[in-house]
Amino acid sequence: MNYQLVLLIKSDGNQDDKYSGVIEQHVQLAELSVSSTAMNKAVEDIKESTASGREPAVVLIGPTVPNALAVARRIRSVWPIGQMLFVTDGPYLEKLQRELRHAPMIGPNWSLIQVGDPQLPQKIQKAAQASRQRIRLRTTLDRANLTLSAPKPVDSIQYRRMAVSEHYLANLLEQSQDPTISLDSCNTVLYWNRAAERLFHQSADSVYGIHAAKLPFWSSSLDSCLERIHAGIRTLTAEIKCPLPYGNLDLEILMSGVYDSNTGSLVGTSLVLRDISLRNRMLEVERTRRHEAEQTSKMKDEFLAVLSHELRTPVTAVIGRTQLLKFHHHNDPALLSSLNIIERNAQLQAKLIEDLLDTSLVVTGKLHLNLQLVLIRQVVEAAVESIRPAVENKQITLSEVFHPVVGFMHGDPHRLQQVFINLLTNATKFTPQGGHIEITLSQTGSHFEVAVSDNGVGIDPEFLPYVFDKFGQEDASITRRYGGLGLGLSITKHLVKLHGGDIHASSPGRDRGARFTVSLPVHCRKLPEKGNSPNESEKREFSAILTGRRILVVDDIADTRDLVAEVLQAYGAEVITVESGAAALQALESFHPDVLVSDIGMPDMDGYKLIERIRARGCTSEDLPALALTAFASPADKDAAIQAGYQTHLAKPLIVTELTAAIERLIGT
Repeated sequence: MNYQLVLLIKSDGNQDDKYSGVIEQHVQLAELSVSSTAMNKAVEDIKESTASGREPAVVLIGPTVPNALAVARRIRSVWPIGQMLFVTDGPYLEKLQRELRHAPMIGPNWSLIQVGDPQLPQKIQKAAQASRQRIRLRTTLDRANLTLSAPKPVDSIQYRRMAVSEHYLANLLEQSQDPTISLDSCNTVLYWNRAAERLFHQSADSVYGIHAAKLPFWSSSLDSCLERIHAGIRTLTAEIKCPLPYGNLDLEILMSGVYDSNTGSLVGTSLVLRDISLRNRMLEVERTRRHEAEQTSKMKDEFLAVLSHELRTPVTAVIGRTQLLKFHHHNDPALLSSLNIIERNAQLQAKLIEDLLDTSLVVTGKLHLNLQLVLIRQVVEAAVESIRPAVENKQITLSEVFHPVVGFMHGDPHRLQQVFINLLTNATKFTPQGGHIEITLSQTGSHFEVAVSDNGVGIDPEFLPYVFDKFGQEDASITRRYGGLGLGLSITKHLVKLHGGDIHASSPGRDRGARFTVSLPVHCRKLPEKGNSPNESEKREFSAILTGRRILVVDDIADTRDLVAEVLQAYGAEVITVESGAAALQALESFHPDVLVSDIGMPDMDGYKLIERIRARGCTSEDLPALALTAFASPADKDAAIQAGYQTHLAKPLIVTELTAAIERLIGT
């Protein structure tokens, strides 16, 4: 049954004609169907309509029906719960009001309306909705009564469990913090719990029987969800924005179909609403803060990249010039020894700059190693030579105890040297004038062990567990005797761990010295036959391997530009230098080099734009291979250079052998 029928009761005569047409028009405006009958046939027609499946939703008693109350009582005897409307007009109003003083005899579901009421269609429509609701409820109760009237042992566990579960379910829905709404198969409201009342400030009585589309939170997107539920989708979830007089809400709606357990047909839809406004606001705040953090991190990375460039560039000239002097004076042992120390310390200075800049990478786990086969003794000896001037300045005795060791380790020689320099520097700082430091190298099974011990101020036992913490200093007061940021030992431990090793500290106590022991794994017992020793590249003879090759060098720093030119010319190359990207493009009009060597960080036109302009001219990597020689040294910088059009990326400070070897590879010699 669709309960769309409105039955109009007229008197047995024809005097209703002037009202019937008007009333029927109002019914049609309410989008309902109308049928008329005489008052003496009303009861029979209602019985027949109900039996045929067309039970009326509303009964209208016309203005001219005499004894309207008696007619209503007879109708109530066969149609007890439907909505009944007495339609009246001026001359009949007072008479009908006197009769309806006894209206309680016909039940509560009736109203008095006038033909000229402009709200008549809406009132008829609302009466029809209320009738449908009550009729469906009656049907549900009838089914329940049939079930309850069936013989059953009311004291059985199954029956008691069912009764209790229904009670608990009803209580749960009412006490739920989530607004819960039930719709019938026509999408009108059947149930509206207390949480819905609180959220939308509307009582259950005010929404019963209205269509879902008129609910305060409804949006057009939910119409398609309902259609899908009616099409057989069991459950759907939707998010909507709900503008309300007291503020806007973000709602998450779980929509589920309700099915008859016997027939399997859809009988309604349940909606569970959740206010997710706070969650969405928190997510938005989190997204904003994450974006701000990313922007801050990006600015920090950009600052560190620029700082790295500015710090590396002057060191390049020191190292490069030292290497040139070594090549020119390789037959002077005394001078070579001094130049080696200058070069080594300049390289260590460059590495210390990198360490300071890489502190953030240590924290984020982005510090990477340049792994190769390493002779551990050579690394330790180099660290000792680097620290020796500081030791001698304090008249400290430095003992070296190097036991025979066999094999190589897989590591980064610069980072390993930094580890031992940090430990020796630490020992020198905390050992008094005339003290003693000892460094030992030994091998135990599959591990190398390097220990640095001193007879200095020692470490308090309570501070030992924190000695490797970042910014960890036993005396952190403003009057402390020893300077430093407290980063050295933290970085040292991180580097040792990256090499698969371990480090620990020990001390008998204050003023009794300290000992730091590093354990590192042995990688292999001997070097591959075709391999070179770690220092072999430094022993290459000066030769004219680039003779006849034309090279264009681009760098905005004159010292670096002149250094690179002098190095390449020493190897026999013909070199032209320019100070900018624009000058490089102009030089290429008349000079046709075999290789381009360019800086990246230059004003006006950087190295990326330069190579892009060159490639855009149709000059391929085969026509002009390009090498980026830059102080922007991170893996991301290398990727950016290759992507822009360079074939090789070298980080400053300049290492002569690395530069010449890279150019050799580019030109295929």
